Amino acid sequence: MKKMILLLAAAVCLLAGLTAEPVRAAGLIVLDSLFDDWNGQAYVTDPQGDGGPRGADFTRFYFAVNPGVSTLFFMLERPPSNQKITIWQQFDMNNNGIFNEPSDRRVKVTYDPEKKNSQVDETIYTGNNQFIATYANNADWGESKNEGGKRVEWGVPMALLGMTPGQTINIGLTTNPGEGGGSGDSLDTPVQWSPANALGPALLGVLLLAAVLWMARQRSRATQKG
Repeated sequence: MKKMILLLAAAVCLLAGLTAEPVRAAGLIVLDSLFDDWNGQAYVTDPQGDGGPRGADFTRFYFAVNPGVSTLFFMLERPPSNQKITIWQQFDMNNNGIFNEPSDRRVKVTYDPEKKNSQVDETIYTGNNQFIATYANNADWGESKNEGGKRVEWGVPMALLGMTPGQTINIGLTTNPGEGGGSGDSLDTPVQWSPANALGPALLGVLLLAAVLWMARQRSRATQKG
């Protein structure tokens, strides 16, 4: 019993570590073309000036989840530009280093900053380019030309990716000017990510408690057999 209590205490500490930091560091992501909610979220950087002309060069790629929401959120930041770009995300869903299998996913996001708003379209395909769904059409998820045309955000439902919360995936990213023609920019290294916070604190606690009880039961069986 004493060992079980210690295990439960450890589980509570682990749960606190998993859930407290995101709450302190950042708020909930809302797709509204306002970007203060990305402060404190995880991101990777990309060197400025390596992405060619016409707005395809990007400098930061953000990724986040909201607790209890089964959607992955992303944001791209580039130097100020009034140019339209196409963003391709490659999702290695089974984390095997291959991105073009039928179980993998490709997400196409076009971002066109207009004078006072923006137009963002999003389409999802399999890793071998079979159409799955159009998720967004003419959504205002980016900065306008008047705002600098620097940032755009979007979401991808886990259901359309065929994934479960906590699953480890690899994400590649490339950009191209305009409708996708010409050279652009890309991440030097894919992002490996396991968005466990999408489970939410309550479900994480249930899973941790179940794991503790299972370990305690296995230990009790081993003691009885001995």
